[in-house]
Amino acid sequence: MRFRRLWVYISVTLVAISGFGCAHVGREEMVTEQDTLRDEFRAGDATLASDIERLDASIDDLAADVAANTARMEALERDLEAFRTEFGATVERMEGMIAFNVPVHFDFDSSVVRDVDKAVLDRFAYVVREYYQGSIVTVEGFADPAGDPEYNLRLGDRRAEGVKSYLVEVAELDVPIRVVSYGEAEDRQITPGAWGNDGESNRRAALVIDYRGIEEGS
Repeated sequence: MRFRRLWVYISVTLVAISGFGCAHVGREEMVTEQDTLRDEFRAGDATLASDIERLDASIDDLAADVAANTARMEALERDLEAFRTEFGATVERMEGMIAFNVPVHFDFDSSVVRDVDKAVLDRFAYVVREYYQGSIVTVEGFADPAGDPEYNLRLGDRRAEGVKSYLVEVAELDVPIRVVSYGEAEDRQITPGAWGNDGESNRRAALVIDYRGIEEGS
């Protein structure tokens, strides 16, 4: 780059000398013109140096952002793995969403969140606060196939509402939370047809984080 500038400078100077000779320009005017050209080249070098410094700073900032995002993703993976190993939950990623089949179950004909299941809800709330602020959470409620389907649909709704109340009032989760009931829907039963003492796996709640459009800024 500097050799190119020097060559341009020499070329311009030679042209100037040739032009000055033809026009009978004085030596002082020629020196003045050379000084002007020299100052312009120096100013150009200074601008280039400043641009390089800004580019280096931008690259450093980008590298820092990449490192920070990498660290956050690694931390998220550790927390998701904890759901699997500590609570026996399954975590399913979908486009713009992540679904947690967590071990939140209910006693027969009950919508009360059991003490044994509160730890997993606390951990879920932590993950949402830490990584998915601005997301929408959906709590899905389910029932075993005992009794009337319409009643089980309402029971699933009460169970979802019970989980929502715990997340908001106890775990202090401050994102929008929706509830939906699937009742005894056959295609969503964990143990098809099981009810009563054998149907605990079907009396459950599932949690879904909808983060479409917000993950890049979490």
